[in-house]
Amino acid sequence: MTPQHDRRIGIVPKGKETAVRRNILRWAAVHLRDFPWRHRLGEPYAILVAEILLKRTTATAATDVYSGFIADFPDLPTLAVATSQGLHGHLVRVGLQKQRATAFKAMARYLLDNACGEIPADLQSLRRVPGIGEYSARAVLSYGFNFPVAPVDSNVFRILGRYRQDSLGLHPTSQAIQDMADRTLPEKRHQVFNLGLLDLGALVCRPVHPVCSKCPLSRSCDYRAKL
Repeated sequence: MTPQHDRRIGIVPKGKETAVRRNILRWAAVHLRDFPWRHRLGEPYAILVAEILLKRTTATAATDVYSGFIADFPDLPTLAVATSQGLHGHLVRVGLQKQRATAFKAMARYLLDNACGEIPADLQSLRRVPGIGEYSARAVLSYGFNFPVAPVDSNVFRILGRYRQDSLGLHPTSQAIQDMADRTLPEKRHQVFNLGLLDLGALVCRPVHPVCSKCPLSRSCDYRAKL
């Protein structure tokens, strides 16, 4: 399948967004966490499996399951005919095994029936796949297909919302944060940038008790300026 993607999503950042890009990339060069799916960038199926495993659980739990799951279900055809018992044996360790098993099989069957067994390489088509939401669709495009797309999860939302709190307000809309993420995204090294934001939110810009003294954005962060 020839990837289809509107590269206008990756807009050259200006002003304050430029500082975010530069500082996140610098921080990520030292602090990125190591997970097995991060060794499989450029593999859409491997990234998609990780996204479903990561929903409503911890990265540690997903790590315990991931490699064995991929080994037993290495592609969509294998996943589509997997037994519930076989799937549950892996998924019980991340929880919600019945829901995840159903999601995996529905996703695989949909792609086999509607996409010739291939994972779509465009945002609109990915959104139609069962079990894939806006964030996962963008994550697959970025990490799986190497397209300059900005996935926004709760970590990214929190970082950008705090950083531009004065202009975005205390309760920014999802669209406002997505627009900022799109403006900030670098055309090159976008995968590292996206992973850096995820890890910064998990390790430093935490929901409670953020460690602002260790944040690469603290010098120009609206939230930090009010502390």
